[in-house]
Amino acid sequence: MLGANIRARRKALGITQEALAEACNITPVFISQIENAMRKPSLETVWAISLALGSSMDSLIRGADSQYPAEELAAILKGHTQMEVEFALSILRQILSRLQENRLTGPQA
Repeated sequence: MLGANIRARRKALGITQEALAEACNITPVFISQIENAMRKPSLETVWAISLALGSSMDSLIRGADSQYPAEELAAILKGHTQMEVEFALSILRQILSRLQENRLTGPQA
């Protein structure tokens, strides 16, 4: 299930196995083996893949329907002050903007 979820998310984003592998500092062959359930990645590798795909580890492991992103964000922000929430959201906006730029122009060295 993990491999299929990674493949589905990667394809939904239009990312090649090579680009995902490069972003995670692993080989494209390893990505292929993970997606085809031939090898099991370490926790660190799943974390790197989740970051590269802009997805939670939970959604990769259990499936996209396991938790909606808005619910996950609400749970993460719960209990923080308004100023902390606004600060976190400003960082998130910057990250998403950078991801969008990279998707349009390719990663910058």
